[in-house]
Amino acid sequence: MNVGAVHPEEVRVLSVPRIPLPAHPRVKQLARQVGLLNADTGGLTAGYGVIVRLDCAKNLRLLAHESVHVAQYERLGRERFLQEYIQQIAGHGYLNAPFEQEAEAKAIKACRDLSLASIRSESPKIHCNEGARFMTMASKNDKRGW
Repeated sequence: MNVGAVHPEEVRVLSVPRIPLPAHPRVKQLARQVGLLNADTGGLTAGYGVIVRLDCAKNLRLLAHESVHVAQYERLGRERFLQEYIQQIAGHGYLNAPFEQEAEAKAIKACRDLSLASIRSESPKIHCNEGARFMTMASKNDKRGW
């Protein structure tokens, strides 16, 4: 399942008990101001690095969502992505930020497409969990299949 990353083979996923605050000072400040990171945060993307909560590590929808953020980083570069992302959240709120809307729409479509493909091939249906909210900023070792 590739949702637009040019170099999905570069993506690395790290599973952790909880998502840490970002290191970037402006992003950290914004995260605190708008409650971007909380106990429900399932994932965080920074370039080709994706951090996911341990209990979300097999959530295909989350992984697809975070992969869309990888593609956004590739399109804009780190600084432009972060600047635009911060502006979007400040102006629209997290859930209505265009990057989040794009990531969620593409993740849902990818999961639906994957489910349809699995039905057609008569393999077991893959379930895409709708659970945790997915945050951006930044375990599988190889993402070539995305």
